[in-house]
Amino acid sequence: MKKKFCLIIALCMAMSVCLGFGLTLTKANAAETNTVSGLFRMKDGASVRIGEPYGIRFTTEVGADYTASLESVHSGKTFKFGTQLKITVDGVTKGMNIEAEKFVDTTEGRLYNTVVTDIPEEFFNTFVTAASYVKVYDGETLVTTYYADNNGQTRSAAQVASRALADGKTDAVLSEYVKNAEEFSFGGATGTLMLGKSDLNDYLTVNPSKITPVYKSRDETVATVDKDGIITAKKTGEQVLITATLGTKSASCTFTVGNEGVIYQNEEKLGYCGWPSVARIYDDKLISVWSLRQTHQDPYGKVVCAISEDNGVTWGEPFTIIDTVLDDRDAGVIFWNNKVIVSTVSVSKHIYLNSGNQEWIDYTNAITDEQEAEALGCKYVIGELVNGELTFGEIKKAPAFTPHGMIKLANGDLGYVGYDGYDRENGITNSKIAFYSSADGETWSKVSEVFGANEFLVDKLNEPNAIVLKNGKMIVAVRSESGGIYIAESINGSVTFSNKRALLPAAISTPPHLMQMTDGTLVLSYGYRSEPFNIRAIVSKDNGESWSNEIELTSGGVDWDFGYPATIERGNGELLTVYYQKLSADKKNTALKEVIWTIPENLTYGDKAVVTNDITSAAFALRADAKATTLTVGEEGGENVITYASTASGVWDARAQFSGKMLDLVTANRQLGGKALTLDFKYEGDVSTLQFWYYTPGVAAKTLKELIDNKIATLARDGYSIGWERVSKGVWYTLYVDLDKFATTYGEIVYTASGNNCGLQAATISTLKVKGIEFISAADIPALTEAIDAFQKFQNCTVTTDAATGVTTYTAGAGNEWDSRAQFTTAMFNKCVEYYALTEDYSVSMEFRYTGDVKNMQFWVYTPSGTLTPTLESLVNDCTAIIKKGENQYRFDQLVKGEWYTVYVDIHRFGEIVKNGTNNIGVQVASLSTIEYKMVKFVPSPEMPMFPFKAVSSSVTLTTELNNGDAITTYTNTKDKDHWESRIQLTPAAYGEYVRNYAAGNKVMAFDFKYEGTVSEIQFWKMGGDGGYSGGTPTFSGLISDGTITLYKADGTTCSFSDMVAGEWYTAKFDMAKFGALNAGSGNYGFHMGCSNATTMQFKNFKFEDKN
Repeated sequence: MKKKFCLIIALCMAMSVCLGFGLTLTKANAAETNTVSGLFRMKDGASVRIGEPYGIRFTTEVGADYTASLESVHSGKTFKFGTQLKITVDGVTKGMNIEAEKFVDTTEGRLYNTVVTDIPEEFFNTFVTAASYVKVYDGETLVTTYYADNNGQTRSAAQVASRALADGKTDAVLSEYVKNAEEFSFGGATGTLMLGKSDLNDYLTVNPSKITPVYKSRDETVATVDKDGIITAKKTGEQVLITATLGTKSASCTFTVGNEGVIYQNEEKLGYCGWPSVARIYDDKLISVWSLRQTHQDPYGKVVCAISEDNGVTWGEPFTIIDTVLDDRDAGVIFWNNKVIVSTVSVSKHIYLNSGNQEWIDYTNAITDEQEAEALGCKYVIGELVNGELTFGEIKKAPAFTPHGMIKLANGDLGYVGYDGYDRENGITNSKIAFYSSADGETWSKVSEVFGANEFLVDKLNEPNAIVLKNGKMIVAVRSESGGIYIAESINGSVTFSNKRALLPAAISTPPHLMQMTDGTLVLSYGYRSEPFNIRAIVSKDNGESWSNEIELTSGGVDWDFGYPATIERGNGELLTVYYQKLSADKKNTALKEVIWTIPENLTYGDKAVVTNDITSAAFALRADAKATTLTVGEEGGENVITYASTASGVWDARAQFSGKMLDLVTANRQLGGKALTLDFKYEGDVSTLQFWYYTPGVAAKTLKELIDNKIATLARDGYSIGWERVSKGVWYTLYVDLDKFATTYGEIVYTASGNNCGLQAATISTLKVKGIEFISAADIPALTEAIDAFQKFQNCTVTTDAATGVTTYTAGAGNEWDSRAQFTTAMFNKCVEYYALTEDYSVSMEFRYTGDVKNMQFWVYTPSGTLTPTLESLVNDCTAIIKKGENQYRFDQLVKGEWYTVYVDIHRFGEIVKNGTNNIGVQVASLSTIEYKMVKFVPSPEMPMFPFKAVSSSVTLTTELNNGDAITTYTNTKDKDHWESRIQLTPAAYGEYVRNYAAGNKVMAFDFKYEGTVSEIQFWKMGGDGGYSGGTPTFSGLISDGTITLYKADGTTCSFSDMVAGEWYTAKFDMAKFGALNAGSGNYGFHMGCSNATTMQFKNFKFEDKN
């Protein structure tokens, strides 16, 4: 069955009744589905035509057994096989069903093809999803529908052709299919590969996705790559050029092989790898063992192992060694007397019967007491090498438990240091740590006690590991449940143990592992279960008498659930450490990982391990080629502070750079994602440009100003984000750098061996202090208000800002306001426009004070309908602005020289502002005084009463006062029977609110009012679009009569105009849709209204609300 692509597109886009994929086909119910069996499946993938017409084909297999089963279950029915196609074009996804018309017989039954032909070149990258089905009909009635077993093959012609090219096909037409790839690059000239196997397709950016290029390695001794893009990186620290080809397109990247790799991981339900060990069998053959399970604790754990034939570069697929009915947990391994011995512990079903997890309860309930007794506790198996293959014998009981298994004693016997006790109800107890030995690996004898039950008065010493050194001394290291690692030594053949002491502080919390290198160096590795959640080691060159500072082996993990490292020697000074680590914070699965490392030079040794957790003291180092520059660390006020000082002739000669530790921390936090670097700094010398160089290939040097301007970094002071131009000598500032944004914008910060450039370098020709370096969640960067330079000089005035205090001072320079104007900066104007466009009410807020005499502020406001000239006093009087100090609100005439106040100007009430020509920017202001202001920001508007009206006619007076929280406006008309001479109109703020609410729809304008004098008719003049009175002249009574206004008494009942009496409050609600749109122009806003008789009215509670 063939369909032309363009026809399918047309049909799919036009047929609104087309069936959406997987949603509208009638599915067979569970009972029916189970009655039909046999081969009914779509072949994986698709094929393309290499001749015209171009097309893509999907194949479905129908076995004879399936046909027979259908006919048996649905005797007398008819069957229609077909395939549903789903295509997405321009964001619209539609599907259609295509019935099979032709079948081809096969040895297993028959097959049919669904072919889409005549695909235009511009659609080679478009994905088509095919899903095959069979519909069962009784006459014309659809009975049910069955789907192919592996339904849903999604392919594009370009994808299928690229796979053929990768498989070695060379037909030129295949290159035609892939030539329109929109993006094809590695995203950079260099990259890093993890050790062992990884997928190059994760490094290559291809658009559209799912296209497979042809890969090639320049040096297969460093890395090889197969046709699927799986690369095997072999040599840690070496570089290799990888080239990817897609038809006529190519991309290349020089990769450096990293020192971390993955031994095993999967995304399946049984995908938690925990508590591993590793041992060398012989030559380059290694074995790693671990517990494979669902989660950190569940009843399904089993012990598996994987083999490496190349000294840990790559690993084979794991296979099961121990799988009892119980939870088989921590796995240990040793190669002893040509045998591989694997140990574990299986915990009681009792633990899971009380778990509250019904699935676990059902599983463990099915375990008999006899089965539990056989599997429970500490045990091991012995494996024999037969023709290079491992064969394991029956499970044997072990005398105690330890995570990493047995050790070899000085006399060649086996040793076992572990828990001396096991309780069925509670599992491993906090009893004693004891030492056992065996000459044959079958029978065991207790030799001595290592730690008592309450040794050191710490909680639950557990999970020990032991080693017998070349000099015969045995050292036992043990984990404390409450934190820390403790050690004990024996020099008398393990008869007694002494020199017991704490070795590492709290918060380590994963068990230690001990090993000794051929040169005698003693290595203790462990997991650090606090941020940055990494694997660490300490070493001793004198058989455990003194220990080095910490060596951080890995870059970091996602949370506490990781660790249990075990280490072996690879040769040539290299060590290999295996451990487990979660794949991501939101997943329960973990990976079994490895890291290859060497012991650094210049370590510090002491009685105990030197733990350096203070980042600041070791964050930066001067480059060796720095000139006239010093970098020191000292304590100030209980904090470590870096002091950098340079008098070099240029910043290039004054560079400090990341320490290796700091670069590792940056890398770790980048891998975690969602992290930020924060620090405090201040200039002790003059402020000088802070220049950065960071070693991402192809990226130029940056300044801190550029990072701030590009929103990569945030500079903060006093709760504000500030620009570089505000930085002042002698002031501490806090810097936040979003690491993900930095990497996305500029690339990863890396180490380059050429020139010994470590990550990031910085320099400034000044004296600079830095403290408080730490890594935080990027989500914890505080939400800061941007510090804005609100005003700038326009006429004869001065506007200056003190960078140290953030206070701006305005001083008039002429004898009148007009010639002393300041005006908005462009940034302030843009912010006002931005917030005016929002539906929420915001105000401009700032703190201000008069340092000169208190004199009014005159404004010139450029609006779409003309220039307004309010004063600060008038803005306060009509509640466009309010002035507060603390919780108290002030009138303008209450302001006192020298006192700080906060003013809020409601942006919507103030009205829309515009630029008038090239020079007049929004708002200008002047006062014949000196005024200071600071803390300019945009905030949600505080509660403000709205003053709805302003006088138009000279015979009208309007006064407003606050009374018990109400703003009451009193209108007095002294003209008898003259509407025109008694006019008032909407204030600009009220008009602006009307326009906004009218646009929102379904609103009413409401206010309360009462006549204190004669009840008289009110005449309206509505503003037309030309600013004149062309919008109509209705009366108040007329608007009530036609339903535009609904009039309510104080008790909520409606009334007519003739019912009103003086002295009573009424509520008028204008149906805005009926009243109509209002306009403004030439100083006229919305409408004018006036009374026909001399009278007094009062208004309050002017507002806009939803129409009932």
